[in-house]
Amino acid sequence: SDEAKRVRCIRERLCGLCGQPMGRYVAFMGGPSTAEHRVYFDPGMHTDCAEYAMAVCPYFALRDFDFSDPGQVKQRHKAEEDKTGYKVETYLHRAEKPAYMAMLVAQRYTEILEPGAPLYVRAVDVDRVLIYEFGADGRSRHTRTERPAAEQPAPSSAVKFKAFHKRPQP
Repeated sequence: SDEAKRVRCIRERLCGLCGQPMGRYVAFMGGPSTAEHRVYFDPGMHTDCAEYAMAVCPYFALRDFDFSDPGQVKQRHKAEEDKTGYKVETYLHRAEKPAYMAMLVAQRYTEILEPGAPLYVRAVDVDRVLIYEFGADGRSRHTRTERPAAEQPAPSSAVKFKAFHKRPQP
């Protein structure tokens, strides 16, 4: 299944795009919130593969493309809640498109796994964050690179990260 492939890529440090073993750096893609919290659902990629994906994947490359209809997102979250008993309530599942895209490049990552919840990863030893802003033509372009001075402690919300919150029992 796709989920089995996703987990295999994460656990065996394989690129989520080409499937080959990762080198020193791992690139993660997402919006401002995922870059800030350094928490990702999708496996990391080689930096070259991530640059390619940023250029050709419509979600990352085009401001006006969004594969998620807010109503469909809510339906998927409801179906997940019914199936697992966990309510999806997290900054990782936003219905609106982020203002910009970010490629976070790190040397390693750790797994975040809670019973009954899918596997997430937290990037650590971050080397740089490449910011891709949408131009007047609606296409994303690399506009700047930020380099952390030193590894920062996890934001308090990431330390208390819960991808899924147990639904209250009556």
